[in-house]
Amino acid sequence: MAKTPEYVQLDSYDRALGDVVANRGALTGKMFVKDVVQPITGLAQTYMVQTYRVQVAKDGDESNTKPEFWMFVKFIEGNRATKIALPPVVCEAIARQRDALMTTARKRTAKRVAAERKAQGIEPAFLKKAK
Repeated sequence: MAKTPEYVQLDSYDRALGDVVANRGALTGKMFVKDVVQPITGLAQTYMVQTYRVQVAKDGDESNTKPEFWMFVKFIEGNRATKIALPPVVCEAIARQRDALMTTARKRTAKRVAAERKAQGIEPAFLKKAK
């Protein structure tokens, strides 16, 4: 008796990755792989992250394109694996939040350093008179 072929239904991760890889203009770098071991429990977790840059037509005009970024994350813990495809809107939100936090940290540091210099009697360069 002939065996009936079994078809595997692709999940959203596999479909998104297939679409991105099929794009002729897709660029990718080296996959980031990191094993993280929790200090107290000794539980090992593996993270694999791959980022793709894809050129997408603006308003259906193939001559006018914009870059979009996709991130594909695989998380392995014990005998369980999870795959997540992060679409461009999520990647943009992550980048925006990171940039906002970096700006806030930079401003706080600049204010602290300025206060320390003022306490030491150091005058800012832009306030010094030209000789």
